Amino acid sequence: MAKFLGIETGTSVCSIAVFLDNEPIAVRQEEGRIHSEKCAVFIQECLEEAQMTASEISAIGVSNGPGSYTGLRVGLSIAKGLAYAQNIPIIALDSLEIMSSVTRKHYCDSDYLHLPMIDARRREVYMALYSPDGKELEPVQAQVIDEAWLEQWKHSSPVLLSGDGCWKVKEAGGQIPQWKETSVRASAENMGDLLFAAWGRKEFASTAYLTPKYLKKPNITRSNKTLL
Repeated sequence: MAKFLGIETGTSVCSIAVFLDNEPIAVRQEEGRIHSEKCAVFIQECLEEAQMTASEISAIGVSNGPGSYTGLRVGLSIAKGLAYAQNIPIIALDSLEIMSSVTRKHYCDSDYLHLPMIDARRREVYMALYSPDGKELEPVQAQVIDEAWLEQWKHSSPVLLSGDGCWKVKEAGGQIPQWKETSVRASAENMGDLLFAAWGRKEFASTAYLTPKYLKKPNITRSNKTLL
């Protein structure tokens, strides 16, 4: 039986989970930009609850974007540190595909398309579109949500929305009858199926060269103070 540690820090929620195969047995998550404070603490708490040590982990699953610049860096840094220390592999998972895998599982007998969205600030979201069987129909991208974009979808197939960027559709005046918003959000708890499948295929990332998929440059404000 494989044992996995899942780390999801790409949104405002910091979440950690421990799995036996694809089933979560310990989960910690908290809203707020507290990733650097709580990520390591949550990992320790989950391992203790699962009665497991870091040396017993088969692989570490980490979301590598798109998402928050700082959050992704925190999660990936901790994942790499553990991977090097314990000599275990990393499995990199797309943050949007994690959500899509959950909505596909919950609506497996439907013909819904799957549209996960992560808040990218202002009017933008990070999004991708997936078919009912998980094929990527539109690649991961940063998209401005406005009336012009919504107009393209008025006669689309039924679509399931997920993620913390969904509210921007409503804000832009989105009243598309065939769209359904779900409660699925980015969480380590939802990594199980993708982790287990990637483990079986031995799809491991390079610990040395793995970098997050930021999609956009970080929003850095330059200080007006004079440096002496």
